[in-house]
Amino acid sequence: QAGDLPRLAALRAGLRQQVLASPIFDAPRFAGHFEAALRGMWRAWCAQQPAARCPQLPQDEVDRLVAMFNAGRHAELEARAGLLTDRDPDLGLAWKLLGASQQVQGKDALPALQKAAKLLPGDAEAHNNLGVALANMGSFDEASASFRLALGIDSDCVVALRSLGVILKELGRPAEAAEHLHRLLHIHP
Repeated sequence: QAGDLPRLAALRAGLRQQVLASPIFDAPRFAGHFEAALRGMWRAWCAQQPAARCPQLPQDEVDRLVAMFNAGRHAELEARAGLLTDRDPDLGLAWKLLGASQQVQGKDALPALQKAAKLLPGDAEAHNNLGVALANMGSFDEASASFRLALGIDSDCVVALRSLGVILKELGRPAEAAEHLHRLLHIHP
């Protein structure tokens, strides 16, 4: 199917609209879910790490960063998260926030999102965000793998279920697409 250029062109042409219609672009809902997910996943990941391996951000800093995201101050968040990653390159949460701020601004977020996924291997949202960036670049097989990783961590991750379903449908795998989209409807009618 990789040689079917008209079909790939149609897929690329329609993917942007499908991504724009996804829940990730419902800013108020996304921000609330994002804030809750960040706090929960960070705590869960740190609870599984040796103390020396888990760089911490003070809670007031996490609150400040999340407030920037929620207020739409993405350029300011990008700058602050960039400073944090420069200071401590192992801060997975800072890489995740950097990538999210760049992604929302339409910038190349791939390097930051790849770093976040590497540093936060148990974070479904980090893998989903990476999948969205890869899909936007047309790297559908890699995007699919990222969405599958997200679902392996959190089988109820609605944005990953939707995104994977859309990509599989466009890649001509309707049975697999239907499976994921049916699960999505069951979880989030």
